[in-house]
Amino acid sequence: MTEYPHIDTIWKRSDDRKRIVVGDYSRPSFEYLAGNVWTGTEKVDGTNIRVMFNPEAEDPRQVLTFGGRTDQTQVSANLWKRLGELFWPLEDQMRQQFGGPVCLYGEGHGTGINKNGKLYNAEHVDFVLFDVMIGGWWLQRPSLEDIAAKLEIALVPITFTGTLPDACEAVKEGIMSKW
Repeated sequence: MTEYPHIDTIWKRSDDRKRIVVGDYSRPSFEYLAGNVWTGTEKVDGTNIRVMFNPEAEDPRQVLTFGGRTDQTQVSANLWKRLGELFWPLEDQMRQQFGGPVCLYGEGHGTGINKNGKLYNAEHVDFVLFDVMIGGWWLQRPSLEDIAAKLEIALVPITFTGTLPDACEAVKEGIMSKW
């Protein structure tokens, strides 16, 4: 199933590429939408994970599969094990809830995953949902909340709601982690 797409940064970067240049939008659409209400979620420092569910697969071993951001991503054995523990028991529930193919996008996090992994979970690795695609459509936040609640899996918390200028002020003040 689909790899998670690259998301452009809102601002252009300086010539040395080290700093963002606030106010110099990277795309005209960001400038156009700057006054709209945006929702920001926690950026988890981990490993991008795809949970791919395809009840139409001919091979039963392909009904529920896992992958990283790309098919070549190296994922730790501990995280593979945790994904299996978390999602294999949910296969029948996923059949009832989705009916057709779906891809859950999330972040594997915890001890041993990236340098800050232990800040999220000092005892083991885990998965947190941040997006879902069904039939080529990205779901909106209320649907993500519904899926996470029904499957009893974690969902990245909302850290900010407001316009882009409001977001800049919030970042200057410091947005605290919800973990």
